[in-house]
Amino acid sequence: MDKPSWDRTLRSINAADSLSDLDSLLAERVAALNGNSHAFFSGTLLHDIRQEPGTIFQRPPICLHRYPPAWQERYHAESYYKDDPVIRAGLRSVLPIRWAELERTSTGRARQIFTEARGFGLKAGVSVAVHGDARAFSMLSLTFPDDGDAIERHIDTHIHEVHLLVLHLHAAVRRIEAAAEPLSHAVTLTPREQEVLRWMANGKTYGQIGHILGITERTVREHLDRAADKLGVDSKIQLVTEAVARGLTLA
Repeated sequence: MDKPSWDRTLRSINAADSLSDLDSLLAERVAALNGNSHAFFSGTLLHDIRQEPGTIFQRPPICLHRYPPAWQERYHAESYYKDDPVIRAGLRSVLPIRWAELERTSTGRARQIFTEARGFGLKAGVSVAVHGDARAFSMLSLTFPDDGDAIERHIDTHIHEVHLLVLHLHAAVRRIEAAAEPLSHAVTLTPREQEVLRWMANGKTYGQIGHILGITERTVREHLDRAADKLGVDSKIQLVTEAVARGLTLA
């Protein structure tokens, strides 16, 4: 590790005030590691980590990536994110994920993803995930144009740097998001509104919620209408999603 260079990069990441700045800093660092492309995404998990990768986020995650455009188009057209073995591994572990090791044990559609990625120049890679508070989740993947023992040794040599990089990127994105939405937690719901929303987020109907809380179905709807007005949404799905995203359904 070139410590002075890394220190400058990490200080710059910690001081960055825009996603474009982070994107540039990430691209510079990936180039310094001899990578040919990268992908970083960060969001808030809607469900627990056992859910399907294609349905895990409360809203579209922030993405900073330099994957080949043709591969991105193919990846999304085929909905590969639902079966991506790298994402699946990252949802269950914070340990570095070496693509070569994962590819050797992959079968079916997962194996197909690795095979097709190779055709777009993504022949080797390493990924690291971060699991933060309030279901915050980030993941960084670096790829290389060659594979084999030499590149795997290179990955092993620099894997701790990748781990350090994703930790700082994760923190920076959360900070930038918070600064961009300074009023995101300014909404205050009453304890009863929070209770109603909490049960709705758990899949209960209006009638079931009323029975649980000892109130009428009409009163349940009134609490939800007031919460929706406060959050500026106009549908049940938007209401639950926004309330969960802001932590307003937590006990």
